[in-house]
Amino acid sequence: MRNYYMSVVVLLFLNSCTESYQEPKANISDITIEKINLKGVVTDSSGLALSNVAVQLRYQNTTVYSKDDGQFEFKDIEDKNDMFILRKEGYYDGIYTFFANKQDNIRLELKAKSDESVRLLFTGDLSFARRFMDPTVSDRTTQLITEDVEGATLQVSNLRDSGQKVIDPVKPLFHSVDFPTVNFESIATHNQHTIDAIHPTKDYAYYSDDNSLPLLKDLNVNFVTLGNNHVYDYDAIGLQDTMDALDKNGIKHSGAGMSVEEAFLPYRTTINNQSFSFVGATSVSGNQHDLLYIAHESKNASDPFATQGGAADAQDRSRVAHRLQSEKSLDYFTIYQFHGGKEYTYAPSPYALELINDALKSQPSLLVAHHPHTAQGYGFKDGIFIAYGMGNFIFDQDRLDTLLSHILVCDVNATDTTHAIGYPIYIEDYIPKLLTGDLANRFIRHISEASRNGSSLIEAPLSSNLMVFPHNYQEYIALDGKYSIEKENITKRVTIDESGYAIIDLRGELSSEYSLSLISTDHRDLTFTMGRDLLWFGSFEDNDVDAESYENSIWNYSSATASNSLVHWGNASAHIFRDERHDDSALLYFGRRIRPIGDSLNRTNKNLSFFGYFKGANASPFTIETKYYASVGEKTFGSTLLHSSTGGTFDWIAIEKPIPMPADTFFSDDLPLNLKENARATKFFIRMNEVQKGEANLYVDDLAVINWEESHSSNQAINIATPHARDFIKVSGAKGEYTIKLEFIKYKP
Repeated sequence: MRNYYMSVVVLLFLNSCTESYQEPKANISDITIEKINLKGVVTDSSGLALSNVAVQLRYQNTTVYSKDDGQFEFKDIEDKNDMFILRKEGYYDGIYTFFANKQDNIRLELKAKSDESVRLLFTGDLSFARRFMDPTVSDRTTQLITEDVEGATLQVSNLRDSGQKVIDPVKPLFHSVDFPTVNFESIATHNQHTIDAIHPTKDYAYYSDDNSLPLLKDLNVNFVTLGNNHVYDYDAIGLQDTMDALDKNGIKHSGAGMSVEEAFLPYRTTINNQSFSFVGATSVSGNQHDLLYIAHESKNASDPFATQGGAADAQDRSRVAHRLQSEKSLDYFTIYQFHGGKEYTYAPSPYALELINDALKSQPSLLVAHHPHTAQGYGFKDGIFIAYGMGNFIFDQDRLDTLLSHILVCDVNATDTTHAIGYPIYIEDYIPKLLTGDLANRFIRHISEASRNGSSLIEAPLSSNLMVFPHNYQEYIALDGKYSIEKENITKRVTIDESGYAIIDLRGELSSEYSLSLISTDHRDLTFTMGRDLLWFGSFEDNDVDAESYENSIWNYSSATASNSLVHWGNASAHIFRDERHDDSALLYFGRRIRPIGDSLNRTNKNLSFFGYFKGANASPFTIETKYYASVGEKTFGSTLLHSSTGGTFDWIAIEKPIPMPADTFFSDDLPLNLKENARATKFFIRMNEVQKGEANLYVDDLAVINWEESHSSNQAINIATPHARDFIKVSGAKGEYTIKLEFIKYKP
């Protein structure tokens, strides 16, 4: 492994500078990227070397070919994140990510095409609505956007061309499969008369311009599911406009219609001589409103909403069962696309799981679910593969818990799913990009936790414990239960001071594919508490794959330059800077609300700590402050000064401070009210004072907001189910030094 480092140097400030000095704008091109040689090998799925495979690094636009032994080599390329695209006649294109400064001697695999196999792709929620066209538009869109808006991602005068930047980062993946599909969670129209028919009482109602639909065709998407809770945002006319626009663009659909019968009609197609049927439905009916989201019929003729179109009703269990059984009896590979559950949760709700398990009794060939906007795990029951929640895909949400998601690729034969891989994505400024590096592996370990029972992420017992683990920065889903393990052991010396505890940060110990599996010690009367990072983006690394490097738009800072040193771990750190030209303080902060585990379930775990590494080079005095917010809405609940330092020159030090989030004081059976009326989120602010003379430099790296979970006694060895994404241990006990033995496990296909 190469051992040089890269630091993103960030100049941050709170107020404007004096008129005589203008702060430089971000200049990402100044980042020093070294040149490297990169070797690898390409094999088929049985491990045999493949020759004459075209191996392309997409963003460097360079291609080499594998030799007879499968070996390939890139020479004098830039060491930055990129996408491998592998092509060979008779094989599916291989899509892999490359993470700067972390990989060499890479082993990549291609799978041969077969008459008996079809490759499918599934995503979660997609719309081209609201803030794509106007960053200032509200969640309830009452006016057609007819003119270009400065700063908008999509320009209405040329939606297809302006939209290429939205789909481009994932386009090769969509074109590498036989049949991709998405959940189109929007209506499609370009008619103010339709917009005037907006749902009278719904908080979130929006539309996609129908001129954006060619973007789906550019993504190789020829079918979408409409079985969701937004197809009736603009009444019947909105749904009809949507179906007409999809038909006009040659995009098939199922899951909604102008009657119950039409809503439950499947989409049937033949792919590679195999017959497929797609059935879609939602359990989110809108029953809190007079105007429902689902198609239904009633004998009450005096009720204006008695009979209407809409999405197929997943709560109509008998009709769901009849449709799935009917399609299976006709020998279709039947895919049930279920839309339901609680928003912003990491596993199915009890009721969603009940509906899923009921549907599985009708033996669909595959079940793919969405709606919560957050990525959930996978399952396997009675021979049926289940994707419990696909999260967002192309969607204009800024919530931290929605920004990491995944795309599912499945190989299926006539009856079963034979192979499945998940591609983690980061939705940066509403645009999906493949995720790579340590963040990808940590997210995959999180998905693994959401795929088995016993995790704090799970609300209701799952039907199975499916093994999911990181491999080549992808979610390897072990449908056949076959995998191997590698173990590593580390001994740590821990000093507990007057505080009564010490923190072990596991992130830099081994490759991020590893999870802690065992804690043991000869000391008694110690307590070990496991913790997970809620911040995700505290390393300042470049973890996505696109044409840019180290853009890091999720952090609030004003400019960036390059440095080849002064990082704690990895490639990048933040650098807060002040000199005599500045007469104000500098500010680094993370703008998204950080919500503890359990917030959306009304069982919030507020046991939190701020953690991170700091290095000073004549640093001015600095502070770390946290502020408290409601989970949704505008309410705030004060702040806490976590840490105050006189600054100076010092090497990397760890700073950990408990975050005393205020306890809930408002209690209601109405979950949204609890989210609006209680402190349920935090943001933190790192501020360095102005300097009177010379330069002041504060380097910040590997920040975390730790959510502490279950505790274990040291009286016996502690076994921990793996993989998991809990990378911190709090060791509590009497003041003194202790020896702790740790075992880690990594999984391999």
